[in-house]
Amino acid sequence: MARVKPRVKVMNPFCNETGVVQMTCLATGFYPRHINLTLFQDDQPVIEERITGGELLPNADGTYQMRKSVELTVKEKGTPTHLLTKQ
Repeated sequence: MARVKPRVKVMNPFCNETGVVQMTCLATGFYPRHINLTLFQDDQPVIEERITGGELLPNADGTYQMRKSVELTVKEKGTPTHLLTKQ
């Protein structure tokens, strides 16, 4: 299979009960399987202890996907959260 760049989507559902926003980044449809997915906040990498996910999963078409999430308070959400993907 030829090299395929990931499609990236950022999702941020709001949780009313706790006042926490979970920012999730999904990179999917990439090949080969080696990828670095790094979440950024205010131009600084988010520390790994705050990140959940990161498992590499296969797609039915032979490509791969990876999802990472970080929880932010409503106050933190006011600062941009960026992401960077490298293949």
